[in-house]
Amino acid sequence: MQRSLTMLCLLGSLAACSGWHLQGALDLPPDLRSVRVTGGEELTRDALLVDLTQAGLTLSAAGDPDLLLVIHDDVAGERMVSVTASGRPNEFEVFRVLEFSAARAGQLLLDHRRIELTADYSYSSIDVLARQLEAQELADSLDVRVRQQLLREVRQAVAQ
Repeated sequence: MQRSLTMLCLLGSLAACSGWHLQGALDLPPDLRSVRVTGGEELTRDALLVDLTQAGLTLSAAGDPDLLLVIHDDVAGERMVSVTASGRPNEFEVFRVLEFSAARAGQLLLDHRRIELTADYSYSSIDVLARQLEAQELADSLDVRVRQQLLREVRQAVAQ
């Protein structure tokens, strides 16, 4: 029992010292305090602002923000990928495209970066509602993943 407790404490302290972070945690430099997000769909902007404020940034309504994100293209959708021999839908693809630029203190960090993610699902006329739910869950997952990718690229550009 004593040995197990000691091992658990050692593993816990090792994890604490190894630079381990929660998945999706956004480490930004301390001098980066304000952000403004423009363009794109309102839901995307709002979700990005939530992610950025959780990382410790404040929203900048007036003046020059420390970080400016401009969303140029914000598209989500679904397209048919394949059909059966009888011409019925067989497989669909859910996609998410986000094109953006980022600037810090007036200096362009990222120019028209494009992130495109896709996920496939098979169609069945027997369980249409289940497939619609699957498509919505895939779309929601792509929304989260595209925002996480954008934030990773911004973090990397700011750190350089």
